[in-house]
Amino acid sequence: MSYVGNGTFLGTSTVSRSDSAENWSNCLDIRGHHVYILPIDVTSLSRLFMAVSKSVITDAELDVLKVLWGASPLTARDITEQLYESVNSSSMGTVQKLIARLEKKDLVHRDRSASVHRFSSAVSREDVAGMQIEEFANKLSEGSLSPFVMHLVESKRLSKKEKDEIRRLFEKK
Repeated sequence: MSYVGNGTFLGTSTVSRSDSAENWSNCLDIRGHHVYILPIDVTSLSRLFMAVSKSVITDAELDVLKVLWGASPLTARDITEQLYESVNSSSMGTVQKLIARLEKKDLVHRDRSASVHRFSSAVSREDVAGMQIEEFANKLSEGSLSPFVMHLVESKRLSKKEKDEIRRLFEKK
């Protein structure tokens, strides 16, 4: 899907000609590709980009989250001490910037009740793992998780107990 301006996106699909006429009202056929013209308002566009950016977590941001999962709430200095050998203005500034980015993505909570702010993770390790797997699945296999599940089940890395647990989860759903 591509943004073309004026609040309009272009997206392609493999819709067959046998589909009903209303599916073709905003569609162009360009070299065998069915191109849909979709109007979208700025608020929806903002939500779309925020959802995408939230799922993209850098290694440095992940390091901060790992520290917060270990013990929370922590000050920026506490986090810096765990990530860097020495605490100086450069390392403190880096950690503060990482915290600000994580806060903007709603992945970190800031407690402003004291003069020194304290931070805690707003998401669990499992939540982040799920976001990263979904992001990778979207890039690799158009959102399908089947290749990942098949690999896990067929690999020798999972114990019988873990495979049984996965089987139970599938049976629940």
